[in-house]
Amino acid sequence: MKTIEEILDKIPINKLLSYTVELSQYNRVQGGRGIIDASKRVKEILEDFGLNPNLHLFQHDDSLMPFDANLVGWELEEGGLWIKKPIRALLSHTNKAITSVIVHSPPGEIAGELVYLPSGKCDKNCENKIVLTDDWSATNYFSFVDNGAIGVIAFRREGSETAYPYFSIFPSFEEISKAKAPAFTVTREDAMHLIYMINKGEKVEVEGYVKSRYNNVASIPVIEHSWGNGENEYHIISHLCHPGYTVNDNISGSIGNIAASIAMKYLDRSDLKDNIRINFVWVPEYSGSVSYLRKALSEGRKIIGTVNLDMIGEVQDITGSSLNFVRSPISLISPLEASTFKYMLDALPKSYGFSSITTFPTKKVWLINYEVGSDHDVYVSYGIPSVMLNMWPDKYYHSSEDTIDKFDIKQVASLGIASLLSILNVFNAPLKEYMNMVYGYDLMAIGDKELKKYRETLYCEAAQRLSVSPFYCEGVKHQANDKSFSIELKVNGFPSIRLLRKVLSKEELDEIMKMFETKRYMRTANSLVSVILSQRKKTSFSELKYILSGELGIKIEDIDLNTLLKAHEKVGTIYIKK
Repeated sequence: MKTIEEILDKIPINKLLSYTVELSQYNRVQGGRGIIDASKRVKEILEDFGLNPNLHLFQHDDSLMPFDANLVGWELEEGGLWIKKPIRALLSHTNKAITSVIVHSPPGEIAGELVYLPSGKCDKNCENKIVLTDDWSATNYFSFVDNGAIGVIAFRREGSETAYPYFSIFPSFEEISKAKAPAFTVTREDAMHLIYMINKGEKVEVEGYVKSRYNNVASIPVIEHSWGNGENEYHIISHLCHPGYTVNDNISGSIGNIAASIAMKYLDRSDLKDNIRINFVWVPEYSGSVSYLRKALSEGRKIIGTVNLDMIGEVQDITGSSLNFVRSPISLISPLEASTFKYMLDALPKSYGFSSITTFPTKKVWLINYEVGSDHDVYVSYGIPSVMLNMWPDKYYHSSEDTIDKFDIKQVASLGIASLLSILNVFNAPLKEYMNMVYGYDLMAIGDKELKKYRETLYCEAAQRLSVSPFYCEGVKHQANDKSFSIELKVNGFPSIRLLRKVLSKEELDEIMKMFETKRYMRTANSLVSVILSQRKKTSFSELKYILSGELGIKIEDIDLNTLLKAHEKVGTIYIKK
């Protein structure tokens, strides 16, 4: 089988770079026309290489429950924002940055006094005012509107001070009547100037407009191309969505996926085992992977594992990123995980040790235990092993400055090819060696003896499932045995914030949002509930707490787990039997 470098020499890198620029120009936000047009262009690109991809169109409606709520369609024409008093100056315009209008902002014109609300909360201070905040969320947006705000302007405290952040409302049909205030972003540089004038006691007035429209249809386009006819199916997935002219998130992963799909043309057919099928998939994030995976599973397809390519193009010296290998949960460790880790390292440029045969990557690499944040979560929630290659952190993430000058096409193509080779060589994966490595690394990172035992138990259960016999598993047994009540899986899935906005009361939503903000690991726990129950079907409260603590590497508090389980029960993913 050819090496990554040998395949890379065959691939038209310049064409891939040209496609990157072209695809980034579509305004690819979910619910809009641009994501459909970009998907059709991906299909055409694949066809130009002699491939035969399929385009599936799903709808962003209530069928996405219990993952997500329905979505209103939206199109943006243009928008602009100015300081009116005490000086006249342009703050933002879509001609300058398309992210200067918050995605799914309602249309309209605004003019009025600006107030700064850093807490994201307001009462009468919002009445007939335009709110400036650094605490953006759709939940806060609706709170501002409910309290009389006529416009909202948001900025970000982190990242580049000259970038316009990408924020969104993503309203459901039930929320659309409340989306009354046009919404904008400004750079931190300009926001600090506005705040300075307000703190000086000056009356600051702004004016602006948004030309946009809502519609009743929000389509979900999914592109799928397959190699092979085997029953054991592996996927390489990447999301194509996000605002126009942004590149690394996630045109980079989409181009890496294109590189992987056309790389098969330069391999021997014998490299693809008879019992394997590889599907290359491009989706809108989450909504596409939910729709596509459900369809695949309903057809009886046997999906063994997935590699998710999300933000793989960053020039690390500019963005400050590391290449993160985000693992499956410990309970879903698999040969694919071991194989992908090996080939990811092979894809990176190397240097030699000072006086040994050692080689090491010249780029920053990090091994990350499972965490939520992209399409791998959907597969994992169905108990399907899924890993993600991802550059993080990124100074320019979700902003107008996520641009082509921070993009490395050779790196993207190499990682895409590595994902392909990891599947083709999955039967030769160094599974035992990999498990010993991550086991030692994981336990070394934990000081608490009880917590270490939780995690060790998960590794030993995984080793038994995989018929791997590491030296460390003698005498390790599961210790949670509370049978006071059982938690049973009703349907696979985990609720998004959008869905929680729809089904929870204001008090319940405030409680879970506060937990997610102060204890970010509970967002990952939200996904892991389905993972654990998909394997066990039912469990007790203490056993679930035990497993979650082992997976996350931190002891979960009873009050937090209760909050999470109440939400899952309300959206319909679990039964709680007392």
